[in-house]
Amino acid sequence: MRLIKFFPFYFLSVLPFRILYIVSDISFLLVYYVFGYRRKVVKRNLQNSFPNYTKEKLMRVEKGFYQHFCDMFLETFKLLTISEESIRRRARVTNPELIKKLQNEDAKIIWYTAHMGNWEWFTSFTSRMDYEVLTLYKPQSNKYFDELIKILRERFGSILTPMKSGYRALSKLENETNYPGVCIIGDQYPGSSKSTAKWIDFLNQETAFLTGAEEIALRRNYRILFPIVSKPSRGFYEVTYQEISSKDATVTYAKLLEDSIMNQPQIWLWSHKRWKDRRSG
Repeated sequence: MRLIKFFPFYFLSVLPFRILYIVSDISFLLVYYVFGYRRKVVKRNLQNSFPNYTKEKLMRVEKGFYQHFCDMFLETFKLLTISEESIRRRARVTNPELIKKLQNEDAKIIWYTAHMGNWEWFTSFTSRMDYEVLTLYKPQSNKYFDELIKILRERFGSILTPMKSGYRALSKLENETNYPGVCIIGDQYPGSSKSTAKWIDFLNQETAFLTGAEEIALRRNYRILFPIVSKPSRGFYEVTYQEISSKDATVTYAKLLEDSIMNQPQIWLWSHKRWKDRRSG
């Protein structure tokens, strides 16, 4: 039934990577040059974040982002059929021993992540460890695509949970397993919660960050891991976990994310309207 309902995406998922990237190259030409998808947003975000970059360097990052964006979008559908062996090889954790160490200490973990690299592929990490991991997300208004996202993100064992019910779901998970964990994407626009968010100088701009991960860690005794993401070559990603202190975790997260972006700016989600508005007053 799923195969019929989501046939176009299953078709994309079985394409060999070399063919998939030909499709991606064509998609880049259409998205960037023909449709100009959010080019004004991307250009403004880059100019404000890197005021010292030359026009030529800004253009290289801009095009590099769109090329990566098209790759990542199509790579995501590979989650429907890709083997565990292949995803382990293409999305590699450089220090998995840190997870084992925390498990031996009976630690509960927050993966404090961002829109870097191919964050959809990183949901496959759940299959490589004993932790049961909630992945908090904002449900889509379109039920068809909401169901597709659930299939993609839960294939390797992650438990997809709406953000509004995340705290209750986490409490339930703590009672059901010895190794509970939660994945929180921390570089979202805070929306109506921005007045209670923590404002931090991030990429040369005053930026609002939600503090949910920090609050959960402090109140419920969770350890926090930040995944440092890199893309060494097309179709391959590496993640190195770094533990950060629960105290002032939001500020530390913002600094680590900024450093990661500076190292490889084209693999962050620049089309996101991260700075829709500023702090009033």
